[in-house]
Amino acid sequence: MESMRQRLLAQQLGLQSPQSNRQKEAENNPSTPKQEQNVPSIQPWRSEPRVKMMPFSSTPVTPERKAWGTPAGSHTSAALARRGFPMSPGTPRTPTTPSKYYTSAAGSSTPLQSGHVSAADRDKQIQSMLSGMVTVMEKVDLNRSRVPGMECMLLPHQVQGVDWMRRREHGAAKGGILADDMGLGKTVQMIALMMYHRNLKDLQGDADDASSNVAQTYRDELLEEHRQKVWDSGTSTSLIVAPLAVIEQWKQECLDKTGHRLKVLVHHGAQRAKCADEFKKVDVVITTYATAAMEHDSYLEAIQALPPKPTARRRKARAPSQEAVEPDSASSSEDQALSAPPKPTKEKATRKIRPYPLYEMKWLRVVLDEAQNIKNYRAKSSLACFQLSFHAASRWCISGTPLQNNALEIFSLIHFLRIPPFDDLKHFQDKISEPLKSTKQSRIDVGLQRLSVVLQTIMLRRTKDAEYQGKRLLELPPRSVEILSRDFVSSQERDFYRELEQRVQAHFKGKKEAPVSYMGVLLMLLRLRQACNHPILVTGRTIVPSQNEPASASTTREPDDDEELAALLSGLSVKARHCERCQVPLESVHNDTLFCTGCAAQREREIQSGLTWEGAYSSKLRMITDLLKKFDKDTRDDKTIIFSQFTSFLDLLEPILDSQGYTFVRYDGSMRQAARQDALKHIRSDPGTKIILISFKAGSTGLNLTCCNRVILCDLWWNPQIEEQAFDRAHRLGQVKHVYIYKLSIAGTVEQRILALQEKKRELARAALEGKAITKNANTLDQQDLRFLFQGDL
Repeated sequence: MESMRQRLLAQQLGLQSPQSNRQKEAENNPSTPKQEQNVPSIQPWRSEPRVKMMPFSSTPVTPERKAWGTPAGSHTSAALARRGFPMSPGTPRTPTTPSKYYTSAAGSSTPLQSGHVSAADRDKQIQSMLSGMVTVMEKVDLNRSRVPGMECMLLPHQVQGVDWMRRREHGAAKGGILADDMGLGKTVQMIALMMYHRNLKDLQGDADDASSNVAQTYRDELLEEHRQKVWDSGTSTSLIVAPLAVIEQWKQECLDKTGHRLKVLVHHGAQRAKCADEFKKVDVVITTYATAAMEHDSYLEAIQALPPKPTARRRKARAPSQEAVEPDSASSSEDQALSAPPKPTKEKATRKIRPYPLYEMKWLRVVLDEAQNIKNYRAKSSLACFQLSFHAASRWCISGTPLQNNALEIFSLIHFLRIPPFDDLKHFQDKISEPLKSTKQSRIDVGLQRLSVVLQTIMLRRTKDAEYQGKRLLELPPRSVEILSRDFVSSQERDFYRELEQRVQAHFKGKKEAPVSYMGVLLMLLRLRQACNHPILVTGRTIVPSQNEPASASTTREPDDDEELAALLSGLSVKARHCERCQVPLESVHNDTLFCTGCAAQREREIQSGLTWEGAYSSKLRMITDLLKKFDKDTRDDKTIIFSQFTSFLDLLEPILDSQGYTFVRYDGSMRQAARQDALKHIRSDPGTKIILISFKAGSTGLNLTCCNRVILCDLWWNPQIEEQAFDRAHRLGQVKHVYIYKLSIAGTVEQRILALQEKKRELARAALEGKAITKNANTLDQQDLRFLFQGDL
């Protein structure tokens, strides 16, 4: 069956099969007439379609004859063959049944069409393709549920996952993407893999032969000499790179699930290791993306501090030169961010370089937990992980959402996994991402086929709703979501919001024909959302820096909002000053004006009337306290998570909870790791601690809070997938109670339009997460979405 799968993959790629020995001999014999060589080589694209079946779907399609073209086709064919996908001889046959390994939602494959294709339809097809990548559960040998050295037994889908990972590590690939739905036990599967393969010899071979590359500089040769010494020494230590929020959870899981048989070291903070020798004493090292990025900076400084290339005479006297590899993890010839270290400076050359033990170690495997953190291939943490991949025998990505917005996000994971030829940025763009941006259906289908085959080769994904022997993989208690909507309680609060909204709408309508600043629009949206929570979030603090002061994290407390908004706020400049309340651009930047004319007048009226909003109960605060009272009446055993995207709103909530006698803890990004862990310990083990306040950005992923079965979401955002991640902190493996989720909104405001937009976007999230077909466009905010949020018309 495995060979059948390989043949199907070859057919989907449109690659030719290897030639027989007789044909090769004929090719090498000049006397052999060319017409006798009847095996065609890889051809450029042809216009006539060739009907065949999708290998992982029962729906027929008519793709073009070849998938890769010339000359890259031969490169791709050879790379796939090296990765364990040899092309079988003979003419490709049309499969009559889909592969047993994957299933696709009905109708997810559509016939080719000619003509113009809109961006919405194009993205719809991408997500429809992703919906077919849910692995079908086969018959599982339950005798392998007990892993030697583990205290718990694996569930059937976990047995299948561990078997798949073991096969990957035994083969040439040495890694892949474990993309199971949230709550299916990805951590347990990785721990089981570590218990099976505890030494380099267990992987049956070395990692990819990087020495086939040729060093271009003397510095590269010195680096390779050092790397080869580390490689030859062997290793039995795995490295886990994870968000700060879950590193202690990883440590505890490794210890508990193995009865402390695994020796674990957390490499983070001031007490982290100074040399790689400390890593060799343990089985698992756990670190954060930030720590990896920081040590990567030191590593690059050390590279720049290496001696310059000697003269030819000195080089001959030193030693015979040997072939070496390029030290950087980049294979892209186009993007300098993936390969070039920073230029040396006198300061870097003279000052003491900080230790970088993560990059002095040869790892048995490097595992990226929540691997979507490296989706931006230019980010520092991404570059650090790319470099770590060169220090590992095996590489793994763990993520429940490996692809959220666009195909280019998956490039970072492929680049980390070192899957040639797609780990080269230019090749990935030419063969996958650029075709997917096309308006021509034929090119879109080409990109879809390529992306589908690549992901099916390297990724394993199961969902909560998948079944095995007539039963769902994960039997969880029921979960209910209730949207609670209320009007503003006070007329002052209502008037404040209306005036703010009217000024924002007036500005937006005035720009109807002109291009709209995405940064400015998000800032306006931020202000409207804050006004729904409490007016003081708008009036009580400064987000935009003063005229002579650049924006930075030190000048203001950033809202705990999504990544894009935080990045935009940190990049504001003097040239684009906005009103501190409504965020409408100010007409002049050459004076000390902080407010637009309308907001200045409103502020003056508030001062004259004595209205400061200090200590005032907002409608949202009343909704929260009313819910908590209701919970107390229903049962006194339930615990509650309160999520907000604004830490300043949690600041307002704390004294109210104190005054009403609630015992609670808080978890946000401003807290040190020890304080975070102390908060988690209290909510999990202290019966008297009933509530945990969590900032969305710090705690919406990774945490296990099955001790709580009530969730309150104080503020809404347009992407429902982010909300689902937060809800899964409570509704996951280990939960034994019914989970009640409450989403709070204010009627007649931007929050109502966010809810409407969520429904339009939700089908996309289902396609990516649950394997269902979709009928709506991309998972990003476009101009039409933004106008709808502000004006209510599509």
